Amino acid sequence: MRTSLGGVAALVGPVLALSCSSSQPLWYHTCGEPVCFDAGAVDSGLASCTSQDVAGEVCATVGQECDPGVGCGVLLECATSDPTKPGCPISRRSAKQDIAYLTPAELEVEAREVLAIPLARYRYRTEAAARAPHLGFIIDDVGPQACVDWGVGTVDLYGYTSMAVAALQMQEKEIRELRARVRELERRR
Repeated sequence: MRTSLGGVAALVGPVLALSCSSSQPLWYHTCGEPVCFDAGAVDSGLASCTSQDVAGEVCATVGQECDPGVGCGVLLECATSDPTKPGCPISRRSAKQDIAYLTPAELEVEAREVLAIPLARYRYRTEAAARAPHLGFIIDDVGPQACVDWGVGTVDLYGYTSMAVAALQMQEKEIRELRARVRELERRR
């Protein structure tokens, strides 16, 4: 079993050197899954790419996709601009700008917001009734938060995870404070 966090960036690296926009369509790698536990485990359902379908090479039909067989949900897409721009989830400082760490008050806000998200079990309308339900949340229920990418109407898993980390950090702070109070009370006895 292979786990890859951001490993897909290594696959798209050669394509990132290309210009962001091209007058003629080119093949580009897509980001793939943000976390991949087993390369190639899921069949994309798309036709396999041919030897002519190569990242950075000219393609004919914008929007066409094929499966290059690298796994982790990475596809080749025919496009006039790199679909991974502004970038797949990359956590290195060198890939970011305008970095501002959350203040304690901002951490509290994120923690409260993630703790208030109602979780639901559901099936997609296209899935069979026999399929086990998914667990998650409905973006319509949460409004504008870091865990939603309203531009595409999906959960922003990176934002969602970061909100959960904020909640953990706030809980850890509270646990430390409570332990200190208990020690002080025990000392006074």
